[in-house]
Amino acid sequence: MPGKSSRREFLRETAAGTIAVSIGASGRANSVRAGDKSSGAPAISTATRRVLGANDRVNFGFIGMGGRMQSHTINIAARQKNKADVQAVAVCDIYDKHKKNGQAQTGVDDKSIYHDYRELCARKDIDAVVIATPDHWHARNAIEALSHGKHVYLEKPMTYTIDEARDLARKVKQTGLALQVGSQHASELQYWKAREVIAQGMLGKVLWASTSYARNT
Repeated sequence: MPGKSSRREFLRETAAGTIAVSIGASGRANSVRAGDKSSGAPAISTATRRVLGANDRVNFGFIGMGGRMQSHTINIAARQKNKADVQAVAVCDIYDKHKKNGQAQTGVDDKSIYHDYRELCARKDIDAVVIATPDHWHARNAIEALSHGKHVYLEKPMTYTIDEARDLARKVKQTGLALQVGSQHASELQYWKAREVIAQGMLGKVLWASTSYARNT
């Protein structure tokens, strides 16, 4: 993905916002790709990717409207209000209660609530999707989105199996689109800074390191 420094800066504001940083550059790149027979999904074409201008908003669709997704919809809604460079345009879930919660969180209209993720991915006005479905759906959701020219923020784990991970990696390479996996310990700024401190020898020779993490939930 292009622009590592700007991407990390954006991560401080919103996890899902990572995708928006790279859409402008890759959205203007050549979007005609060869088909990926291994994924079973169609190749993308110029007709499926919206070309963004400098003043355009990045349109987000959300797949899987359970509790984890709420943090993303809250962040996108806040950025939409404060900076107006993103907007939520569609939500998808198979559970009616989650559909209603997703609509309340994003403010999308009734026609923009989907039961089938494939219908959401096919919308031409969506630039990026955020995926927070159960683990075994991650690969098929992400590959479908990429096949329709959408950038992807994908909750951890990236996939359920190793073979799925390989298929998804091939699809990302084939399309040239941005895919960010929601492993904040690997992408948030403070962990990159810690790595730089160690790599530059500022702590001397590091012989032992220990860390822990607890959410207390």
